[in-house]
Amino acid sequence: MALRGRIDGVFDGMLRGWLWDPDDPLRRFSGQILLDGQPLAEVRGDLPRSDLEAIGFGEGGGGFAYPLPITAQDGATHELRLVAEQLWIPIEVDRLALPLPPRLHMLRGRVQGISGGHCVGWAWDAARPLDRVTVELSQEGRLLARQPAALRRAELARAGIGDGAHGFAFDLARLQPPPAEGARLELRAVGAHGEWMLGAVTVLAGQIRPPAPSPSAAAGLSRRDYLALVRKAEAAQDHAAAARLLEAALLEHPEDPDLLSIRARIHLAQQELEPAERLARTVLREHPGHERAALILARATTALGRHEAAIEAWAAIGPRDAAFRERVAKRTRGLIALNRRAEAVQEAAEAVRQVPADPELLRQLALTAEAVGAPRAALAHWRRLLDALPGDPTGRERLRALEQMFGPPVEQALASPLVNPELRDWQGPLEAWAGAEPSWPAPGLRLCALGARAMATPVEPRQVRAGDLPDYGLLLRGEGGAAEIGFALARRDGLRMGLDLRAWAPGPAVVLALRRTDAEGAEAGERVLRRLEPSPRPRLHRFDLAPEGAELDAAGLELVLRLEGPGAVLLRPPRPLSRLRLAQPAMQGFECPDLALPPPAMRRDGGRSADALMELAAPFTSIVIAAPPEALSSTIQRVLGGTAAPFECLLTLQPDWPEALAAALRALAGLDPRLRLLPPGAAAPTGWVALVQAPPPGGADWLAELHREAARDGTAQRPGVRLAHAG
Repeated sequence: MALRGRIDGVFDGMLRGWLWDPDDPLRRFSGQILLDGQPLAEVRGDLPRSDLEAIGFGEGGGGFAYPLPITAQDGATHELRLVAEQLWIPIEVDRLALPLPPRLHMLRGRVQGISGGHCVGWAWDAARPLDRVTVELSQEGRLLARQPAALRRAELARAGIGDGAHGFAFDLARLQPPPAEGARLELRAVGAHGEWMLGAVTVLAGQIRPPAPSPSAAAGLSRRDYLALVRKAEAAQDHAAAARLLEAALLEHPEDPDLLSIRARIHLAQQELEPAERLARTVLREHPGHERAALILARATTALGRHEAAIEAWAAIGPRDAAFRERVAKRTRGLIALNRRAEAVQEAAEAVRQVPADPELLRQLALTAEAVGAPRAALAHWRRLLDALPGDPTGRERLRALEQMFGPPVEQALASPLVNPELRDWQGPLEAWAGAEPSWPAPGLRLCALGARAMATPVEPRQVRAGDLPDYGLLLRGEGGAAEIGFALARRDGLRMGLDLRAWAPGPAVVLALRRTDAEGAEAGERVLRRLEPSPRPRLHRFDLAPEGAELDAAGLELVLRLEGPGAVLLRPPRPLSRLRLAQPAMQGFECPDLALPPPAMRRDGGRSADALMELAAPFTSIVIAAPPEALSSTIQRVLGGTAAPFECLLTLQPDWPEALAAALRALAGLDPRLRLLPPGAAAPTGWVALVQAPPPGGADWLAELHREAARDGTAQRPGVRLAHAG
């Protein structure tokens, strides 16, 4: 099993993420959420996610959502962890530290008006999705009635609001004394951690004993009369009466775009989302520029969770429209839901450029940067907001939280025991050869052919997640014989380790062993840990690294991976999974080979083959940007978006650059961790360095092609690019 998952973040108080196994794509997995190291809740990845389906993650049904407790949403930075079981062993799937915006409650709801003599609406507490919220009806501060919002409403269930039983209906005729004509009634939802105003309604004549105007009673009215009556009913929030009037009007004027769009708006107000979307599209087909229909379509598709359609619909709302703020907020959320994070930031930034005098758009840009995981960019935007609104409490609070976030880094709780766990510090030429005498192309890594020779040369780089630094792939190949990789150990803690391994070509088994060395580096003994059978699919193999006896006092220890014959495997450097506390012996006859450790009687095969070959993935490269200031942003984006090899993009900030350029570069660095900004006078990078004035044309493998040429000639260059090894 190769379980994968991610914590996407916290959106409006809801923790969202996904769990999925490519080896079992239709199965739905459960995981545990830990908040600051303490168990919080169990989640199940069974929600539909169109963004996951779009990139090939099964049918996109691995999403989960969980409302965080109000007590945790305090504005401080918290650590969230997603832990799931693989073959009955808990594995940390993802870990995220982020500030949680402060909230007093997670109440939702609205008053939908007076219909049939009842004041109706709904109320729901997202923090307690199955509880019933109490709703209070009052007039001028005097409490008239109280009831739980517990009526079942089909439209609420379709919208995913709890279990759908969150409606309320106050019978106005039963109030003592009944409200008089013109009375203003206020409704408030009261939850466990706060209260929220749902809205207010004004009692009109005849609403206590509902007249229920019928289409026949209104027949014969002009279009203008219909519109006047509908607006009056809408002002009183009597959507049922407005709907009846519109149905009668449409019998006489079936093609009228204003009547159709207002009917769509009434559908939307009554949470009838599909009819609202259908009518809005009907209007727009005949009248493409109809503003009211475009807004209704955008709101309906957003409420239905159809992110692609909603993003397209909101694009029709321009900066002069009164709903432009709403467009920016909802369009950015839709883009984030589709994992189009860079586009979400671009949408918010473009809105600020179009309406620079609106500080609320700047606030939305800062919130968007936080939501996409760009805290440094968010920090800059909050500072800009406070320049415009110095007394803004939210801006001050978010600024303090982000400044604390960039304090001294916290040491990783579970460090790797390998001397060089990432293999970034490649020394020597790109192509390294080894025979019976080993070679060390990088600190802590030993290559050896147990026969003729071994060679290290670039192969596939691998980027785990968009924006992450790609890690190394080690291709261990034996051609006519055995081959061996040794990882030097710097620590001797008891750890459960994981080895990501897959067969690159049909071949023999792989032996994993712990080797002792003396002060001169010579072999002093070896203990076999596991015998692995690689498969064509990537697979995480677990093993226990627990030095014992003479290994604890040995001058050196090395984790050895040996391919016992012809073939090839692709692997990643072993990484720690958890600390070892108690021995876990395998059960007799247990059917899972990953838990049944090999018997200690296994012996190393003393036969060594005649020819062997090893290859190491492309070494980590420092890309130094040397473009003129006016071309920096475009050059960096082309490098970050069009390069596949493992690299880090470096740029030295110059004191004479405009502040706007420096701010744009800092925002870009906050979005992508591969870009690192250096202060003036910073030390020059060492190792393999590519000086880039402009990325060369072609595909994403231009850097790997340069490395292949540099392996032969020591350096390589293309128009605008030069690659060389710096000491």
